[in-house]
Amino acid sequence: MLKGIHRQWKQAVAFAFSKGPIKAKDLKPLLVSKIGFEVMATVCDQGGSNQAVINSLLRDTDEYCKKKNIENTFDGFLIDDVDIIVLYDVPHLFKGLRNNLLSKDLHFQMNACWDHIEKFYLLDKTESTRLCPKLSDGHIYAAKLNKMKVSVTTQVFSHSVGELNKYTKTDYDLPLAAEDTADFILFIDELFDSLNCNTKTAPDGKPLRGGVSLTSGHEEFWLKALEILKSMKLQYILPRAINQDCLENFFASLRGHGRFDSMPDASQFIVSFKALLVNKFLSTHSPGANCENDFTVGASDNLRCFL
Repeated sequence: MLKGIHRQWKQAVAFAFSKGPIKAKDLKPLLVSKIGFEVMATVCDQGGSNQAVINSLLRDTDEYCKKKNIENTFDGFLIDDVDIIVLYDVPHLFKGLRNNLLSKDLHFQMNACWDHIEKFYLLDKTESTRLCPKLSDGHIYAAKLNKMKVSVTTQVFSHSVGELNKYTKTDYDLPLAAEDTADFILFIDELFDSLNCNTKTAPDGKPLRGGVSLTSGHEEFWLKALEILKSMKLQYILPRAINQDCLENFFASLRGHGRFDSMPDASQFIVSFKALLVNKFLSTHSPGANCENDFTVGASDNLRCFL
């Protein structure tokens, strides 16, 4: 699927059938196909085949530079002499971070431990007036946790949870190290804001939730974040445009189109793909999908040009 970075459009352009997970050797030719658009970046999740294709394209770029006897100063990989930036889907990255924290402590400039979050939740549950009423067992305990829902992750890594965890540690008899976990939550909340903004103007108290511009403070924040994580420009951009919610919503629409239920065969899939594309051109959101409204406003071409 193609997605506009500045103007909010999306357009499905192609599909391929695969029996089982697609292999990297079959995926790579699809990614480098000429489609007549100027591609700025690719977005995908961290699936093994996706990573293998990206690593292969990065190696190809290295080899190209060696043959030309030039330094590899490209930010991504080269296709037809165009530098294409590699991006991983932000919601998937944050879910992966949370899922790892469930079973492992995190050590870098600060230490974070899921046990601190769990203890804070248990103590908060006992209060007659809860500090974080949105948190439930489904946010905290691995056995009950919906690992696919981004909102479940962001509600834990939120400003309110971080602040309360930090300033009530004495009242709640949390260990001193819980302050590091609170600082980590506040950092992740800011990082998610900076990578998920969808409006040009930031709301009060959330400066990183506005569009990225030369004066918005994102670059300064990202430079500091690089020191913590080891981890964009032009007028303003909305980083939330750079994820794959639009593709997941489109796929959910395909599975629910007509009477094909959730398991269409190949011929039914083709019929649905054509119908949804011509209908324009797609709803921006699919009820029951595991991602949010993708905020797109149509396709790149109007139907007359498309036909």
